[in-house]
Order: sequence, then C-alpha cells, then structure tokens
Amino acid sequence: MEFQKHELTNKRNKIDHIRYVAIGDTFATGFNTKFGFPSWGKLKNGEITGLSYPSFLARQIKLHAKEGIESFDNFALVGSTLDFWNALISYNKKDLKNLLNILEINQLLDWNVKNPFKNFLSSYFNHWNYNNDDFKIVSEKIVNANLLTISLGLDELFFNIPLKLINNFKKEEDLAKKALIIEEINEYIKNTANVFQEKYINLIYSIKSVNPNLNIYIVSYPHMLIYLDEMFQNFFTLEKYSSELSIKAFINTINDVAKNVAQVCNVNYIDACDNDFIYKHKDLCSSNIFNVFHTEKGYKKIALDLYTKLSLNKDKIVFNIKNPEFAQSYILNPEYWINDLNYYTPLFKNNSNVELFFSVYGCNLNYNIFIDSDDEIKYNSITKPFYNIGYYIEALVKFGSKNIQEIVSKAIEHKFSQSDIQYQSIDLILKYLSNQTRAKEIFLTLFKNQKSEKILFILQNQLEKNIRNDNEKITAQIIKNEWKNILNTDQKLIYDVVKQFFNTSVIETTKFEIKEIINALVNDAMNTNILDFIFQFNNNKNFILIREYLSSLNSFKEAINFIVESIINNSTSYSELNSFDELWNYFIIKNKYNLIKHFDKIYIEITSEENIDKTIDFIIKTFKMFMRVSMTSDDEVELTKSVKNVLYILKYNTKHLNNMFVKFIDKIKSYSLYDLIVKKHAKQNVFKIRNWFSFYSFIVLSSKMNKHIIKIINIIKKNKI
Repeated sequence: MEFQKHELTNKRNKIDHIRYVAIGDTFATGFNTKFGFPSWGKLKNGEITGLSYPSFLARQIKLHAKEGIESFDNFALVGSTLDFWNALISYNKKDLKNLLNILEINQLLDWNVKNPFKNFLSSYFNHWNYNNDDFKIVSEKIVNANLLTISLGLDELFFNIPLKLINNFKKEEDLAKKALIIEEINEYIKNTANVFQEKYINLIYSIKSVNPNLNIYIVSYPHMLIYLDEMFQNFFTLEKYSSELSIKAFINTINDVAKNVAQVCNVNYIDACDNDFIYKHKDLCSSNIFNVFHTEKGYKKIALDLYTKLSLNKDKIVFNIKNPEFAQSYILNPEYWINDLNYYTPLFKNNSNVELFFSVYGCNLNYNIFIDSDDEIKYNSITKPFYNIGYYIEALVKFGSKNIQEIVSKAIEHKFSQSDIQYQSIDLILKYLSNQTRAKEIFLTLFKNQKSEKILFILQNQLEKNIRNDNEKITAQIIKNEWKNILNTDQKLIYDVVKQFFNTSVIETTKFEIKEIINALVNDAMNTNILDFIFQFNNNKNFILIREYLSSLNSFKEAINFIVESIINNSTSYSELNSFDELWNYFIIKNKYNLIKHFDKIYIEITSEENIDKTIDFIIKTFKMFMRVSMTSDDEVELTKSVKNVLYILKYNTKHLNNMFVKFIDKIKSYSLYDLIVKKHAKQNVFKIRNWFSFYSFIVLSSKMNKHIIKIINIIKKNKI
C-alpha cells in the first residue's frame, strides 16, 4: 500500500498542564533484569513511580517544564504488538479476544508476589475482563492526554528475525547460493517492514481519531545486545554482511519504519537513543552481557535526551555545537542532535540551549545520569546486579504466541534431519514433547528458583573479566570455554538446576514414557551412530568396539533397565541432594547388592560357552587399541590362552569374584563420575585392579592367576608400539 508523506508542521498544540500517556512494548515498560519485571510508572499522590524511560521523562517534565505535569500513565505492555494496540485503541472485542495471550502475559507478571511493582496494571484494569470494558481506560486516558510517546516494534522484531534463512546461509558453502540466500533474507525483511509500516500507520490514525489534537512522539530504539551482536555475526559467518544482517541493522530497520510512519501521519519522530553513549558506557546501560533491555541508567539517559529534544531551541543548536566548550561537555556525536531536527517539533519553549543542557545533565553529559536522584535512591534495594529473567520467560512460555514445544521440536528435527539414520529415541522425544503442557513444564523447570539465572550471572561475570583484562570480543568460542570452566569447577550449580526435575509432577505422571525414552537412547547409543552424530566422536574405533560388544549382552541391557527404573522411582530422594557426586554415592549405597547381582549376571554371560571367545576377542582388541600393541600370531595365541585362564579362574572362584565386586563398588562410591564425564582426564585411581581385591582374595587369586597375569603383562610390554 502506498502512503503519501506529509511535511511535519512546526506548530504545536497549545497546552497548559501536561497529561502524559506512554504506550509501547517491553522496552517501554522499563523491564530490567536487575529485578526481573517491568516497572511501568504513574503519577500518584504527587510522586512519579517506576524506572522506565517514560517515568524518567515524566520526572524531567515535573522538574523543569513550566507547564508542570497533571497526570502520567505508562500503559506499555510486555510482548505487545501493533495488532494488539490497534485492537485496544479501537476496542475491537473480537480482535482483543484473539490477542488475549498478551494480556495474560502481563497479568501473570503484574500479579507475581516477587514483583516490586505488583498490581500496577490491576490498579487500572480491575478484573481484566475485556467484555466488561476493563481496558477502555487506555483510550479514555489518551482522549484526555496532550502528550503521547510510542515505542513499538522491538518485540515483533525478535520474533521475526529469519533465523532459518540465516542458518541456511551459515551452512551453505557455495558463494553463488549464499548470495541468493542474502537476497531472500533482504526480501523477507523488506516485506516484513512493509507490513509492519502499514499496521503502524493504521494505529496512528486510530489514535488521531480518538484525540486529533494529541502531541504524538514516536521514540526510536537504541542498539541492543551490544556485546553479543558481533558474536551473532561471527557464529552465522555474517561479518561481510554486517550492514544488512546484524542485530544493529534489524533495529535500524524498525527505526526507519517508525520515521516513515511519522512522516506519513504528520506526527513527531525523535531519535532519543545516543548510541555513542551506549557503546561508551555499556556496563552502565546494560548490566548483563546477555541483557536484551536496558538498566535504569540506560532508560534515564533516553529520558533526559528525550526531554532535551522536546525543549530544544532548534534554531540555535547547530551554533551551540560549534562552541568547543559546550561540545566537550555535552556532545559525543553532533549528528545525533542534528539528524532528526526535521522530524519533530519541540513541545516546550526554551531560549537557551546552554541553560537547558546544564539543568538537565548537570555540569557535563554524565553528571546527572551517573548520580542517583532521590527517586532512584528509593529503588536501590531492587537494582542490585543480577540476571533475573525467569519470570519473564515463564510468562512468555505460558502465554506467548510462539509455542515452546514447536520451537524445541523444530530445533531437534532440524538437528537430526542432517542424519541418514532415523533414531527411535529422537522419535520418542518428539512424541513426548508433542504434549504442550508437558513441554512447558519441562522448560519452565529450568528457570525455577533463579538457579539457571545464577549460572548465567556467573557466566557473564567471567565474560566481563575477559573483556576488561584481555580486551577480547565476545565470541561463541569464548562463551563455550567459560561455560566449560563453570562445569569443571562447580557441579553443585549445575545439579541445583537438574535436581529440580526430580521433584516435578511430569516425572511422576510419565514414568513409563521417560523409561521408554531412556531405554531407546541407550539402544540407539549401543546400536547406531547417534553419539557420534551428537558429540562428533568421528567414528572413534575404541568407542565403536565397546559399543558393539556391550550391545550384544542381554545382562548389560537388564542392568541399564534397573538403573533407569531405580533413578525414576526414587527421583524425589535425589532432589534433596546437593551434587552429582552425592547422587552417585547415594545410588551406590542404596543399590549395592542389586548391582552385585547384575555384575554377576554380566560376568556369567560374558564367560558362557557361547560368549567366551567373543569376550576374549574383545579384551585383546582393547589391549591393541588402548595400549597400542601389535603382536605376532604366536604371541596372540599365548595371550588368548592366558586371558581365558584368568576369566575361568575368576568364574570358578565366585566367592572371591563377589568380594572383588564388593570392593569395587565400595571404591566407586567415592569416585566422581561427574568429573570423568566433564573433565574426561580427571585423575582417579579407582580403576587400578589392585584396589579391587581384599588382602585374602588377593593372596588366593594370585596363587592361581599370577603366572597368567605375568605372561599377559610380558606379552603387552614386548609388543607395545
């Protein structure tokens, strides 16, 4: 659809006292990961609440504007879209019904007992019933307002980034095909922007129909995910296309659309995001490397710039910037103050920009931003550094338009679509996740009790050290290295997350399905290349040898079934433990004699007449691979005889064999299976055979096996490469 652009008039509507309403998405709510919730804001009993940019703007108006502020209401909503705001302003109940999930997201956050701004929205929306017109207060407030700020598009952007196309670009090696994918991505972005612009224009016209005299200001978005943008480009190999395919470029697209909308609708557009300041003070504006949104200081900077531009003497600003003293104190990038002059009309009169900047910022650009105001000091108890994201994710997972089950399932399907083999375990996992309620519970368990956030907070602190000490850019490899470091140094952190699953109802109600999945995973691990595919073992011959041998043993499969059932049936007990090592120790103690029984069964099977030759062959191949042995046929015959004799001696001395199993189990209680898996080369001597025997058993068995063991050792030494 083609729209005619209009020149912005320099005429402002006459105002006495400011009646300010803000609408927008998550960014405008003042969402802050330091406390994990939106902070919104209103004027109540002469005080302005909240830590959003509209709240800080309202404070500036109250403090500096001669008109004063009569009312202020921030109605921005987490996850809200242009479709939603069109439905809400026009109060189209049919459309609102279809978009109820956005209201449910915000209701869940608003009612959360941990929310320091609890019931902010409920103070407006009463019973949250659109049929009872509980949400008409928004349009009623807009009718009486004389100032409206809008920030919309960011939430929709993140749900519309063409990750599938970008991933296709990453995997494609042919340069000509890469170029075609870039064209496809650009076309997608262009079409998305056109649809977005049309909806935005319709919204502005809807607002104007409600209040034709309203001073409307569309506010730009700052660059976000500053630390991770380069990593995003590096991971998807997009460096050469950073001007087109970066988070920064996507946000610029939103701002360009907003600018076009402002021109078409003859409303104001203000670039209130000083990106030079944001990049210079990343640690101030973005408290966490993984943070999408700003801190209260980032929102404050936007508000101070916004108020300054609303009060700017446009005729004098170019002259002021040429003044070295003024520029040194307040200007990082002159273009930031000049480029949007033709897109907005100031709301407040001002004769001296020098006095304006001094009153807003203090003696320099940083002073009043860095120093906490009395209003900020009130909130100091909730603005301590952390990474609170769990409640936000919980709300999006429960009520978001994107089904978490579909996202996870598609990711799994995409991963395994590259394999030539269809794995039974993956089919069962996809079937298990097809239950949306079940999938949501599993995902939400990850973010219970701030356990995952604690890990992310530690991870980001480690990454910040890299940035400060080594001046490194954040890359996927650096994140991977620091993640490994956390895994290696503190298993309790990881177990705190995992053990939450042991206490969930989903384990109790789906024991059969979970057992079926684990058994299928073991079966796939033993009989297919699934572990090669997932962990890139690259056809490791040692692993294949062990896998093929164990998969042939029925007694081994029985032992696995026993372990799986034991863990599932006693999952509640494991939730009270503190580490994987404690779980391992508890499991061994509780199941000691059952484990001995299964060891006996395995030993009987591997030394049976039908399996003894296969077992000996496996042992000799293991010697050859792990000990790098290359022997003559005569030596191999002698080695075979000696191994066979040792196996039979143990088989017919069951008392001492079981003593060996008991000793072995007692030893592995204190063995860290976690370290073996995570560190791989952890030094633990539990597998040294001398630790498996009591003194008496050692004497008895040595008298019978000694000559055979000596022969085995000598043959290996003789033929070691």
